[in-house]
Amino acid sequence: MLVDYWATWCEPCKELFPHTVALHHELAGQDLAVVSVSLDDADDEPEVLKFLAAQEATFENLRAETGASQQSAMGFEIDNGIPLMRLYDRTGKLRRTFAAPFKAADVERAVRQLLAEPASAA
Repeated sequence: MLVDYWATWCEPCKELFPHTVALHHELAGQDLAVVSVSLDDADDEPEVLKFLAAQEATFENLRAETGASQQSAMGFEIDNGIPLMRLYDRTGKLRRTFAAPFKAADVERAVRQLLAEPASAA
């Protein structure tokens, strides 16, 4: 599972998001699950929904109830801001964290390596 923490006010997040969508479209058949968590405030929900529709993000998309607050950062254990992605194996174990700055290619490489592992090795 790949979890992408992002927000519409975060330009690096918006630049990386199409790569998350592309990974989902390409690898969902290989058991990649993707979830996005928007750290936008409730007032920004229309903008969030518009962005997600434009990106054709058909995976699970959530909005943090407490938006862009310190409470969200603490609740999701986001120490150094967003963009942030976390990659979990088939057993739910956190295998990689990608904290800014990082490249989409690094995420893709890690996802592909994890999917290539035998299910019993996870």
